[in-house]
Amino acid sequence: MVIVEFSNGEIKEVEVNKVRDLYKILNLRENSVLITRGDELLTEDDILNDGDKVKIISVVSGG
Repeated sequence: MVIVEFSNGEIKEVEVNKVRDLYKILNLRENSVLITRGDELLTEDDILNDGDKVKIISVVSGG
């Protein structure tokens, strides 16, 4: 299981192997969030391991 923390403090546990699967399971758009593990920014091809803790960070644009 991968522990996912959202920017609002919500925490979920999900069973995934790749970041790509995390986007699908959580119904996230790739251009609207960043996913980090510690200080590492993850890409959709990165592997997730059992026990990993990742954070979902909302991307905000302004102008």
